[in-house]
Amino acid sequence: MTKSFITISALVLMSFSSAVPSALAQNESALLTQPQGRLKLIRKKKSKAIQEDQLLNVGDIVVLTGEGGGVIYQAYAPVKRLARDDRLTIQALLPPPGQNALSLEDFVSFKKNYQLARQNRSQPSPTQMGGADDNRVTLMEPRNSLVLDIRPAFIWTGVTGATRYVVNIYDSSERVVCTANTTETRLSYPESCSQLPPGEYKWDVTAKIGDQISDNPALYDASSFSIVSTDRATAIKNALSHARSISQADNSARSVYAAVLLDQRLYPQAELELLGALKQSPSDQSLWSLLMETYRLMKRWPAREKARTISRNPQPTAQMVQTLDRQTVP
Repeated sequence: MTKSFITISALVLMSFSSAVPSALAQNESALLTQPQGRLKLIRKKKSKAIQEDQLLNVGDIVVLTGEGGGVIYQAYAPVKRLARDDRLTIQALLPPPGQNALSLEDFVSFKKNYQLARQNRSQPSPTQMGGADDNRVTLMEPRNSLVLDIRPAFIWTGVTGATRYVVNIYDSSERVVCTANTTETRLSYPESCSQLPPGEYKWDVTAKIGDQISDNPALYDASSFSIVSTDRATAIKNALSHARSISQADNSARSVYAAVLLDQRLYPQAELELLGALKQSPSDQSLWSLLMETYRLMKRWPAREKARTISRNPQPTAQMVQTLDRQTVP
C-alpha cells in the first residue's frame, strides 16, 4: 500500500482517531442492500431470509434464484450488483484494494452512514414553522455545512412578490461581517467584504416586499456554516477525488461518494450527488435513506418529508425525483 493511498484513505474518516480494527476485515465485512426477488443467505449451512440492510460475514453465501437483484458493498472489492441466478461467497480480502474497489475505511464509512440513515428513515420529522418549502425563503447552500472556499457562494429559494433580499453574514461572536442586497437568489461573497478566515459563521436572508421587511416567518431563514483552512480543504478535496474514482465505476457506488460527503459535512454537495443518482435509479432505497439523512442534517424538514413520501411509492420515477431538485423550488 503506497503512502499516498494510506493518507487519502485515512482522510475519508477524519473522525476515526485510531486505525480500523483488523477484525472488521473478517466479520461483517460486507453489506447487502436493495434485495429483490428470491434471495437467500446461507450461513454456517443454515438458510435464512435476506434483510433490507443485511450485514454479511466472511463465508456467507448469497443465492439469487431466477430474476431479482441486490447490491453488495465489501471492503477491498468493487461494488457488486447481483444478476439472475447469481451465487456469491463472501471471501476474506486483503489490501491493497484493486481498481475501483472500496478501501476498508471507505466501507466502514459507508456502513456507518447507511445504517444511521436507515435508522432515521422511519423517524418522523418535526414540523417547520411557516409550512412547506414552497413560497418561503429556504437557505440551500451552505446549510449547517462545511465550506472549502474562503469566498463561498450563497444560495436560497425565492418567494413570490419579493423585490429584494437582504443577506447578512455573522462571525462566531454574532458580529455582522458582511451585508448585501440583491434581487437574485444567489450571491457570491462580495469582494467589498473582508476575506473570511477559518472558523464558524452564521448567515440569514430576509425577503423584502416593496420597501418593507415583514415579520412573516416565511420571508426569513438562517443557518450556519464552517470555513476550514486551506490545508484541510486540500486534504478533503484529495479524499473526495479518491472516493469519486470509485463511484464512477457503478451508479450504486455513488452512495459511497455521498457517504464521504456526509462525513465531511458537505451536505449540499451530498444532496446534489444523491439526486443525480436517484434520477438514474429512482427505486434505490439506500439512496433514498441517505438523501433523507442529508435533509435531516441540513434541517430541511419539508424536503425530508417529501423524499420520504416519494420513496414509499411502489414505483418511484425520475420525474418524482425531479420535484426535489433545488432548481424546481420557487
